[in-house]
Amino acid sequence: LVILLLPIASPFKKELDIKYKILILAPAVISTPLYLSSQWTKLVMYFEEYEYGSIYHGGPIKAWPYAIFTIYLVMFVVYNIFYLRRFSNITQRVSLFITIGASLGIVLYLIYEKTDDYTHIFTAALVLYFIFFYIHLASVDPLTGLLNRQSYYKALTQKRIEAVISVDMNELKYLNDNFGHDAGDEGLQTIGSVVLNFVSPHYRAYRVGGDEFVILAYKIEGEDSIQRRISLLKEQMSNTKYSCAFGYAMNYEDDNDNIREVIKKADESMYLDKQARKKYASENGGLIHFRD
Repeated sequence: LVILLLPIASPFKKELDIKYKILILAPAVISTPLYLSSQWTKLVMYFEEYEYGSIYHGGPIKAWPYAIFTIYLVMFVVYNIFYLRRFSNITQRVSLFITIGASLGIVLYLIYEKTDDYTHIFTAALVLYFIFFYIHLASVDPLTGLLNRQSYYKALTQKRIEAVISVDMNELKYLNDNFGHDAGDEGLQTIGSVVLNFVSPHYRAYRVGGDEFVILAYKIEGEDSIQRRISLLKEQMSNTKYSCAFGYAMNYEDDNDNIREVIKKADESMYLDKQARKKYASENGGLIHFRD
């Protein structure tokens, strides 16, 4: 189950590298013949039949299942450090709690050196982990890896948002019409990866429409920090063959009661930027989006 969860929780959209696949599968491949032959070799575990039933016994390497579990658990936790950074702090705490639960069986085994089967602890914790990620994967846009529109609407009702950054991809329709939707998707993925690089505990990024992105900012150091963030986004975007229009607005209230108005102002600021880019392109020739 852990092996299946690793690629499911992957923050990357491309197929896993062959070396990484080998790294994931190696412990399981090694373990399979040990388990299958253990009843006869008695290396890991075996059962002895008695008149009143069968009794479980641990073999010379009875700790092997726990060692393998630990390896996969560590891989899983490290892997998801990158994935969970796009979620809220409470999401990360829930994940940590479930991970601790999954580790409990190993801790009990090491402390008490019992041969009892703690599989029920592992299974329950990992099933919870799977359910947890299944729920949260429903909050992620599958194309870009950013949080989706549903997550965006939910965020607007939670803790205070201090600023809204509106990002809109330029000339997506031109890409789709002239190069196909695969080219358009590639552009959206590229922009999504750039935006995702700037996600932090104080910045959450969402894809809210076809070519529309929003970054919600929390606990920032004034308007200057937002302007710096946009400057960095523009710098990163200039290294790609795509471009975006940017706009932002500050929320000066103590709550989110006026957040719709803040969003509207951010969009208006973004559209002014888009119009300025179009005017520059029309006066100087060329497109404002796709560049060979």
